[in-house]
Amino acid sequence: MKVDFATAQQFMQRMEDFGIVGPARGSRAREVLAGVDGLPALLTAVTAPTGDH
Repeated sequence: MKVDFATAQQFMQRMEDFGIVGPARGSRAREVLAGVDGLPALLTAVTAPTGDH
């Protein structure tokens, strides 16, 4: 799978919006905020047809 920079940036922003990863820190790696324990709730929130995300 190939993803261009703009698409990758949008993907990372969406993951930040959902609380999966922390904010960008320049060239440093983002912190992963979502753990395995919260995965079911996260998947429910991401797939809910609310129109918010």
